Amino acid sequence: DQAIAHADLGGDNRVSADQVRDMLGLADKNAQRRLLASILSGDAAGLLDLVDAQFSLGVEPVAMLRSIMDLVHRVTVAQVAKQPSEAISAEERAAIDDWAQRLSAGQLHRLWQLLLKGHDEVRAAPDPLAAARMALLRAMHAADLPDPGTLVKRLEGLVAQAPVTALAPAAAAQAAPVPESAGATGWSELVHRVDQSGQLRIAQIMHDWVRVIELGPMRLFYAIAPGYSGDPSAELRDALLRATGERWEVTRGEGEGQPSLREAADAESAAERSAVLSSPLVQAAFAAFPQAELVDEAAEARSAGQGDRNWSKRA
Repeated sequence: DQAIAHADLGGDNRVSADQVRDMLGLADKNAQRRLLASILSGDAAGLLDLVDAQFSLGVEPVAMLRSIMDLVHRVTVAQVAKQPSEAISAEERAAIDDWAQRLSAGQLHRLWQLLLKGHDEVRAAPDPLAAARMALLRAMHAADLPDPGTLVKRLEGLVAQAPVTALAPAAAAQAAPVPESAGATGWSELVHRVDQSGQLRIAQIMHDWVRVIELGPMRLFYAIAPGYSGDPSAELRDALLRATGERWEVTRGEGEGQPSLREAADAESAAERSAVLSSPLVQAAFAAFPQAELVDEAAEARSAGQGDRNWSKRA
């Protein structure tokens, strides 16, 4: 009766499929296929237009995700069965069979996982339409990425094509030791003892800024790294007394001295980073993914205040 009423509004008294679809707010099979085709072709603008068009017809965002998931499932089953799919129309059957032949199993499974995650996000989102747009765009951008197995083979191929001499920089960087300061071990232990005695500020200064020129029994001859203003000699003297129970002769001198513990740690990190970047495997990864970045998670944790405050270990 409602469909006939809508038909009367059209003036021709005929009930069409488009009128019934608009009345019920249902996504037709053709709309499902167009959405999936936009995802696989990387057509972001077309994808968003289709989403908005379906939403304007009353199709809920979560229903859009569910319909595309159903289509991906049917494509996967058709691929595994290796026989023509059972579809309502010849057009739908042809589209499903074409995707089953063109897409790899890894692409289909990854697409399913992305859509499944997006489905859950849309259900819980305060703005389901915005969540559906973002979920589908994410699926679109990841649709053409290689699966892990293919990626490993590609990287192995790039490494195999690299000249043998490419191994030399990495080996040299790994073999080149970072020079240790004279008495670095003893100084590191002293810094640790000062830190453990609760003198955190002076321990930080000792770790970051003090360059040891000479370290002997109850005697410290040091210089200050550029960038620190003031003379911490009196504070160093008191801190060492409290930490060791002995009076120290602390003298500030001029000269380079040995690198501070912070400077030594930075030099070691730079050498390790250089060795990693010189690795043929890493170079192959950057060649495959030019936008990739090398991230030092330990350094980020330290800068965020989550690192170990044990100066001897950090050194």
